[in-house]
Amino acid sequence: MFQIVILSFNHPDLTERTVKSALAHVVPSQILLVHNGSSLQNQSKLQDLFPDIQHLIVEENQGFSGGANWGLRRAFQSPNSWVLFLTNDCQLEELGSPPSTPSLSAPLIWARKKTMVDSLGGSFQINRALLAHCKSEDDFYKNAGHAYVPGTAFWIHRDLFEHSGGFDESLGTYWEDVDLSIRLSQQGWHIGLSPETKVLHGIGKTCHKNSHYTTYLFQRNRKRVSLKHAASLGAHRWRIYLALSSSWLRLFWIHARRKNLHKIQLLSRAILDH
Repeated sequence: MFQIVILSFNHPDLTERTVKSALAHVVPSQILLVHNGSSLQNQSKLQDLFPDIQHLIVEENQGFSGGANWGLRRAFQSPNSWVLFLTNDCQLEELGSPPSTPSLSAPLIWARKKTMVDSLGGSFQINRALLAHCKSEDDFYKNAGHAYVPGTAFWIHRDLFEHSGGFDESLGTYWEDVDLSIRLSQQGWHIGLSPETKVLHGIGKTCHKNSHYTTYLFQRNRKRVSLKHAASLGAHRWRIYLALSSSWLRLFWIHARRKNLHKIQLLSRAILDH
């Protein structure tokens, strides 16, 4: 048995589209919609539109990591072996069967139009502290980097969630998917692909235009996750610091040219915070 968990933070029209896409494949009772700090007005609108699906109200926004964990914990309280997780900027186009063995697995994700692949899993190049989306199975399994499953959409088995405790909530948003993938891989769990499940992905509405997310949290967590896993992945901390310093200098230069003091302050905080 499996359940579809959808994580939302406001944007009811976007969430409505996601829920409708899931309802094309499963019965309402298989869908759990997590209202991650959404306004009462937006919660009520979606509850009225979809009275037969399950609704989980989280009063204060817990960030991606916390909101996802709330939804996964609730889903696995029922006798579900699997969860297909979706953010509310996704549409479920094709639903494949859950993976054959317990794993954390990435579906095929299209970028807005079905003619362009956004990702089929991802790759983490730790010595450069860089992430890249894979575009094919060969790219994912044969890439020189470390495989990870992007948090946009994924299959996860109950055993992996219970063993790992889910996402690291101290990260909030960004890089939590990399951290979870590495922890599970090092514990011997399978990190894989489920290309039979296909998802259409838009630009993230919650984070995309908010510099607190895209500058502060992204760069802080980039540093935290890269340094956290350096030793276990055989990387040199000095090389990671060198790569980070080089990219941060470029960002400082870009923000200075644009006279964007706010982003300079956020980047400085990200560098100094541990």
